[in-house]
Amino acid sequence: MSLLAWAILVVLLLGAVFAAAVLVDRSRSARLRNRFGPEYERTLHEVGDRRSTERHLAGIARRRDSLDIQPLGAPRRAALKTSWNTLQALFVDEPVTATTRADDLITAVLRERGYPTADRAETADLLALDDPALSAALRTARRGEAGAADTGGAGGAGGAGAGPNETSTDAMRLRFLALRAVFDGLVAPADERSADGPSTDMGSRAPAGASSTGNPAGGAVAGGSPADTNPSDDSPPVRVAALPGRRQRS
Repeated sequence: MSLLAWAILVVLLLGAVFAAAVLVDRSRSARLRNRFGPEYERTLHEVGDRRSTERHLAGIARRRDSLDIQPLGAPRRAALKTSWNTLQALFVDEPVTATTRADDLITAVLRERGYPTADRAETADLLALDDPALSAALRTARRGEAGAADTGGAGGAGGAGAGPNETSTDAMRLRFLALRAVFDGLVAPADERSADGPSTDMGSRAPAGASSTGNPAGGAVAGGSPADTNPSDDSPPVRVAALPGRRQRS
């Protein structure tokens, strides 16, 4: 075989190898996009490089495949809902304590179902494979942890006339709403979960037990007896903007 023929053969072989590599790369990208859904684009936007993004997501997928995620039984779901209703009642007078305990309760539920919880970012990444909307709600809630603390000394976010306490309470209420969305998704039976997961519009629904008269989290109402802490899920949504701040003690 002549030198020219060998050269042509080498070029053809290199071209075939390159084409195969491109096909494998595209196939991998397609699989990751299909498996992660909107989480793929979110991570790509955050990382900024496709190869680094796909290495990161492939590692998450391997980690998730090694986990044994279990649903909660009906008795356990009922007990957890009772715990949550207690926190909603507590929110009226102690929003910071109630919100902190709500986050702790969600961490405990995640751990009980089989998710690792030592690294919060990893927890959200792994949850995104099972429910992207739920993962987004978890990130929203935990970003709100810093936001609620940061707004404690600022008055801008609560409007021109809002004081530091009102602004901080508003931020805490938004965080509690996000935590409620996460809790609902984690304890719901698999066959009752929406295909789209929980709403990530945290301003469109108050916690169960909220009323248009200013009780954002159920529990005691001013001048009355404790509200029903296990309200019907059929109650109409309440806009967060319409909810006043923390009830004052008499």
